[in-house]
Amino acid sequence: MESNAPMESNERSMQYIVGFYVLIVISAILRFRDLTFQSMWGDELSRAASAFEATWEGAMSLAGLSKNGGFFRWEVYWIGRLFGTNELAFRAFSASCGVILVALVCEIGRSLHSEFAGLVSAALLAVSKSAIKYSQEFAPYSSGSLFVWLVFALIILRKNRTLWIDMVIAGLANYVIWLHTHSAAVIFLGTNVLLLQAILYKGFDKKSGDESVGFQIESVTSEARLWFVINTAFIFRIPGLRAISDDDGHSG
Repeated sequence: MESNAPMESNERSMQYIVGFYVLIVISAILRFRDLTFQSMWGDELSRAASAFEATWEGAMSLAGLSKNGGFFRWEVYWIGRLFGTNELAFRAFSASCGVILVALVCEIGRSLHSEFAGLVSAALLAVSKSAIKYSQEFAPYSSGSLFVWLVFALIILRKNRTLWIDMVIAGLANYVIWLHTHSAAVIFLGTNVLLLQAILYKGFDKKSGDESVGFQIESVTSEARLWFVINTAFIFRIPGLRAISDDDGHSG
Protein backbone atom coordinates (compact mmCIF):
# COMPACT_ATOMS: atom_id res chain seq x y z
CA MET A 1 0.00 0.00 0.00
CA GLU A 2 1.46 3.36 -1.02
CA SER A 3 1.92 6.07 1.54
CA ASN A 4 0.79 9.63 0.88
CA ALA A 5 2.99 11.03 3.64
CA PRO A 6 5.30 13.83 2.51
CA MET A 7 8.89 12.85 1.84
CA GLU A 8 11.63 13.92 4.23
CA SER A 9 13.91 16.69 2.98
CA ASN A 10 16.81 14.28 2.65
CA GLU A 11 14.81 11.81 0.56
CA ARG A 12 14.53 12.04 -3.21
CA SER A 13 11.91 10.47 -5.43
CA MET A 14 12.91 8.35 -8.41
CA GLN A 15 11.42 10.95 -10.75
CA TYR A 16 13.62 13.63 -9.23
CA ILE A 17 16.75 11.48 -9.44
CA VAL A 18 16.12 10.69 -13.10
CA GLY A 19 15.36 14.34 -13.91
CA PHE A 20 18.45 15.47 -12.00
CA TYR A 21 20.82 13.25 -13.98
CA VAL A 22 19.12 14.06 -17.28
CA LEU A 23 19.73 17.77 -16.62
CA ILE A 24 23.34 17.11 -15.70
CA VAL A 25 23.90 15.24 -18.97
CA ILE A 26 22.15 17.97 -20.99
CA SER A 27 24.12 20.76 -19.29
CA ALA A 28 27.39 18.88 -19.85
CA ILE A 29 26.64 18.34 -23.55
CA LEU A 30 25.75 22.00 -24.09
CA ARG A 31 28.85 23.25 -22.26
CA PHE A 32 31.44 20.83 -23.64
CA ARG A 33 30.15 20.93 -27.22
CA ASP A 34 32.54 22.82 -29.54
CA LEU A 35 34.60 23.81 -26.51
CA THR A 36 37.74 24.42 -28.59
CA PHE A 37 35.98 25.44 -31.81
CA GLN A 38 37.55 28.89 -31.56
CA SER A 39 41.06 29.63 -30.38
CA MET A 40 41.55 31.53 -27.15
CA TRP A 41 41.11 35.26 -27.41
CA GLY A 42 43.18 37.96 -25.72
CA ASP A 43 41.78 37.88 -22.20
CA GLU A 44 41.85 34.08 -22.08
CA LEU A 45 45.49 33.98 -23.16
CA SER A 46 46.34 36.57 -20.52
CA ARG A 47 44.80 34.39 -17.83
CA ALA A 48 46.37 31.19 -19.16
CA ALA A 49 49.83 32.77 -18.84
CA SER A 50 49.63 32.22 -15.08
CA ALA A 51 49.92 28.45 -15.62
CA PHE A 52 53.46 28.89 -16.94
CA GLU A 53 54.77 30.64 -13.83
CA ALA A 54 57.27 28.76 -11.66
CA THR A 55 55.30 29.32 -8.44
CA TRP A 56 51.69 30.02 -7.50
CA GLU A 57 52.84 33.25 -5.88
CA GLY A 58 54.17 34.40 -9.24
CA ALA A 59 50.93 33.37 -10.93
CA MET A 60 48.84 35.42 -8.53
CA SER A 61 51.09 38.45 -8.92
CA LEU A 62 50.22 38.66 -12.64
CA ALA A 63 46.66 39.69 -11.79
CA GLY A 64 47.66 42.26 -9.20
CA LEU A 65 46.49 40.79 -5.90
CA SER A 66 45.41 44.09 -4.37
CA LYS A 67 43.50 45.05 -7.52
CA ASN A 68 41.90 42.03 -9.18
CA GLY A 69 42.03 39.60 -6.28
CA GLY A 70 44.35 37.04 -7.76
CA PHE A 71 42.89 33.77 -6.59
CA PHE A 72 41.63 32.89 -10.07
CA ARG A 73 45.26 33.00 -11.18
CA TRP A 74 45.98 30.58 -8.35
CA GLU A 75 43.35 28.27 -9.82
CA VAL A 76 44.94 28.66 -13.26
CA TYR A 77 48.35 27.71 -11.91
CA TRP A 78 47.03 24.43 -10.48
CA ILE A 79 44.98 23.63 -13.58
CA GLY A 80 48.20 23.80 -15.56
CA ARG A 81 50.04 21.62 -13.06
CA LEU A 82 47.32 18.96 -12.80
CA PHE A 83 45.69 18.86 -16.25
CA GLY A 84 48.10 20.47 -18.68
CA THR A 85 48.46 23.83 -20.38
CA ASN A 86 46.22 23.41 -23.41
CA GLU A 87 43.00 25.08 -24.46
CA LEU A 88 40.84 22.06 -23.68
CA ALA A 89 42.15 21.75 -20.13
CA PHE A 90 41.61 25.43 -19.39
CA ARG A 91 38.12 25.68 -20.87
CA ALA A 92 37.06 22.28 -19.50
CA PHE A 93 37.63 23.65 -15.99
CA SER A 94 35.12 26.46 -16.57
CA ALA A 95 32.67 24.08 -18.26
CA SER A 96 32.90 21.63 -15.37
CA CYS A 97 32.16 24.40 -12.88
CA GLY A 98 29.10 25.31 -14.95
CA VAL A 99 27.80 21.74 -14.83
CA ILE A 100 28.35 21.47 -11.07
CA LEU A 101 26.51 24.77 -10.61
CA VAL A 102 23.43 23.31 -12.33
CA ALA A 103 23.47 20.41 -9.85
CA LEU A 104 23.90 22.79 -6.91
CA VAL A 105 21.01 25.03 -7.97
CA CYS A 106 18.81 21.98 -8.38
CA GLU A 107 19.53 20.82 -4.83
CA ILE A 108 19.03 24.30 -3.38
CA GLY A 109 15.63 24.58 -5.05
CA ARG A 110 14.62 21.13 -3.83
CA SER A 111 15.67 21.85 -0.26
CA LEU A 112 14.03 25.27 -0.09
CA HIS A 113 10.78 24.51 -1.89
CA SER A 114 10.19 21.26 -3.74
CA GLU A 115 11.68 18.79 -6.17
CA PHE A 116 9.73 20.40 -9.00
CA ALA A 117 11.11 23.85 -8.15
CA GLY A 118 14.64 22.48 -8.06
CA LEU A 119 14.31 20.77 -11.44
CA VAL A 120 12.74 23.81 -13.11
CA SER A 121 15.43 26.15 -11.75
CA ALA A 122 18.19 23.82 -12.85
CA ALA A 123 16.58 23.35 -16.29
CA LEU A 124 16.48 27.10 -16.89
CA LEU A 125 20.14 27.41 -15.93
CA ALA A 126 21.16 24.33 -17.94
CA VAL A 127 19.83 25.73 -21.24
CA SER A 128 20.53 29.42 -20.59
CA LYS A 129 22.51 30.83 -23.51
CA SER A 130 24.41 33.25 -21.28
CA ALA A 131 25.24 30.55 -18.72
CA ILE A 132 26.52 28.26 -21.49
CA LYS A 133 28.57 31.04 -23.06
CA TYR A 134 30.31 32.03 -19.84
CA SER A 135 30.85 28.40 -18.88
CA GLN A 136 32.79 27.90 -22.11
CA GLU A 137 35.03 30.91 -21.62
CA PHE A 138 38.24 30.46 -19.67
CA ALA A 139 37.45 33.13 -17.12
CA PRO A 140 36.64 33.52 -13.41
CA TYR A 141 32.92 33.83 -14.11
CA SER A 142 32.03 30.13 -14.00
CA SER A 143 34.11 29.13 -10.98
CA GLY A 144 33.20 32.40 -9.28
CA SER A 145 29.48 31.70 -9.71
CA LEU A 146 29.94 28.19 -8.37
CA PHE A 147 31.69 29.34 -5.19
CA VAL A 148 29.22 32.20 -4.70
CA TRP A 149 26.26 29.81 -4.82
CA LEU A 150 28.08 27.34 -2.59
CA VAL A 151 28.40 30.04 0.07
CA PHE A 152 24.72 30.95 -0.34
CA ALA A 153 23.74 27.29 -0.05
CA LEU A 154 25.72 26.80 3.16
CA ILE A 155 24.16 29.92 4.70
CA ILE A 156 20.62 29.00 3.69
CA LEU A 157 20.65 25.25 4.27
CA ARG A 158 22.95 24.81 7.28
CA LYS A 159 21.20 23.22 10.24
CA ASN A 160 24.00 23.02 12.81
CA ARG A 161 25.07 26.59 13.47
CA THR A 162 28.44 25.73 14.98
CA LEU A 163 31.64 27.74 14.99
CA TRP A 164 33.24 25.18 12.67
CA ILE A 165 30.48 25.57 10.05
CA ASP A 166 30.75 29.34 10.31
CA MET A 167 34.50 29.12 9.77
CA VAL A 168 33.99 27.09 6.60
CA ILE A 169 31.46 29.62 5.28
CA ALA A 170 33.68 32.57 6.20
CA GLY A 171 36.70 30.93 4.58
CA LEU A 172 34.85 30.27 1.32
CA ALA A 173 33.39 33.79 1.33
CA ASN A 174 36.86 35.29 1.78
CA TYR A 175 38.16 33.16 -1.07
CA VAL A 176 35.35 34.44 -3.30
CA ILE A 177 36.04 38.05 -2.29
CA TRP A 178 39.65 37.69 -3.46
CA LEU A 179 38.81 35.51 -6.47
CA HIS A 180 37.68 38.25 -8.82
CA THR A 181 36.01 41.65 -8.87
CA HIS A 182 32.60 40.37 -9.99
CA SER A 183 32.40 37.57 -7.45
CA ALA A 184 33.46 39.96 -4.68
CA ALA A 185 30.57 42.31 -5.42
CA VAL A 186 28.01 39.49 -5.65
CA ILE A 187 29.11 37.78 -2.44
CA PHE A 188 28.99 41.09 -0.56
CA LEU A 189 25.47 41.94 -1.69
CA GLY A 190 24.11 38.39 -1.43
CA THR A 191 25.45 37.57 2.02
CA ASN A 192 24.27 40.89 3.42
CA VAL A 193 20.74 40.26 2.16
CA LEU A 194 20.67 36.69 3.50
CA LEU A 195 22.30 37.37 6.85
CA LEU A 196 20.54 40.64 7.68
CA GLN A 197 17.21 39.06 6.80
CA ALA A 198 17.99 36.12 9.09
CA ILE A 199 19.14 38.43 11.89
CA LEU A 200 15.98 40.53 11.78
CA TYR A 201 13.63 37.56 11.39
CA LYS A 202 15.17 35.45 14.16
CA GLY A 203 15.98 38.34 16.46
CA PHE A 204 12.38 39.51 16.64
CA ASP A 205 10.81 36.06 16.57
CA LYS A 206 8.20 35.96 19.38
CA LYS A 207 8.33 32.26 20.14
CA SER A 208 7.31 32.77 23.73
CA GLY A 209 4.23 34.75 22.71
CA ASP A 210 5.38 37.65 24.87
CA GLU A 211 5.13 40.73 22.68
CA SER A 212 7.07 42.78 25.24
CA VAL A 213 10.24 40.84 24.55
CA GLY A 214 12.63 42.89 22.41
CA PHE A 215 15.40 41.89 20.07
CA GLN A 216 16.97 38.54 21.09
CA ILE A 217 20.68 38.91 20.28
CA GLU A 218 21.54 35.45 21.62
CA SER A 219 19.40 33.81 18.94
CA VAL A 220 21.36 35.36 16.07
CA THR A 221 24.94 34.87 17.28
CA SER A 222 25.94 32.73 14.29
CA GLU A 223 24.46 35.08 11.67
CA ALA A 224 25.90 38.20 13.33
CA ARG A 225 29.33 36.57 13.54
CA LEU A 226 29.28 35.69 9.85
CA TRP A 227 28.00 39.13 8.88
CA PHE A 228 30.84 40.83 10.76
CA VAL A 229 33.62 38.59 9.39
CA ILE A 230 32.49 38.74 5.75
CA ASN A 231 31.98 42.52 5.75
CA THR A 232 35.31 43.09 7.48
CA ALA A 233 37.02 41.04 4.77
CA PHE A 234 35.24 43.02 2.08
CA ILE A 235 36.47 46.32 3.53
CA PHE A 236 40.05 45.29 2.71
CA ARG A 237 38.94 44.61 -0.87
CA ILE A 238 37.45 48.06 -1.47
CA PRO A 239 40.71 49.79 -2.57
CA GLY A 240 41.18 47.18 -5.30
CA LEU A 241 37.59 47.58 -6.46
CA ARG A 242 38.04 51.34 -6.67
CA ALA A 243 41.25 50.93 -8.64
CA ILE A 244 39.78 48.53 -11.19
CA SER A 245 36.70 50.70 -11.69
CA ASP A 246 39.01 53.38 -13.12
CA ASP A 247 40.79 50.89 -15.37
CA ASP A 248 39.66 50.17 -18.92
CA GLY A 249 41.40 46.78 -18.81
CA HIS A 250 39.10 43.78 -18.81
CA SER A 251 41.12 40.69 -18.00
CA GLY A 252 41.37 39.19 -14.52
